[in-house]
Amino acid sequence: MKTFLIIIGFFLVGVASALTMLFLAPRSGKETRLKIRNKSTELRESTNEFMDDTILQARSIANDGSEKLEEMKQQAQDLASEKLDNISKVAEDIKNKIQKS
Repeated sequence: MKTFLIIIGFFLVGVASALTMLFLAPRSGKETRLKIRNKSTELRESTNEFMDDTILQARSIANDGSEKLEEMKQQAQDLASEKLDNISKVAEDIKNKIQKS
């Protein structure tokens, strides 16, 4: 969440900087509006690319977590099976000792 807030902060600073530069530039109103429109388009495109990359990274992290969870689940099942086998062997040994007595 902190990373997301930092990214949003950079984004907002960039927008504020771009707008400040555009309004302080010595240009006519028509040129300024055209420049604002062009910069807005560039900013929208770069934001879309950034969001697409972020979504891909989030999906990758989620996928890695899912794979790790499945691996841990299998390990837990294997361990439980091994322990049950050990308990069965001990119970069988006790049964044999009792029968021999």
